[in-house]
Amino acid sequence: MQEPGREPHVVARLGPGEFFGEIALLKESGRSATIRCVKAIDALSLPKRDFGLLTTHLAGLRQSFEQTAERRKDGDVAAGRDVPWT
Repeated sequence: MQEPGREPHVVARLGPGEFFGEIALLKESGRSATIRCVKAIDALSLPKRDFGLLTTHLAGLRQSFEQTAERRKDGDVAAGRDVPWT
């Protein structure tokens, strides 16, 4: 998240079919970043309760979200792009 008086910086650039917000939902914590769109998008919002139900009943889906969250947390290149998470 942007701190008062600090310039925003790019954490990652996401494209079609990619997702965000999984870390806060998996860890039941606050957000680690703020998303800003550079152009109009179509987005699907999944309520926390529904996310929990899906990841409880679909272990493979939860594992996929956890792997993505770990890559992002560890600072690996985001979703195969050349912009690292910092």
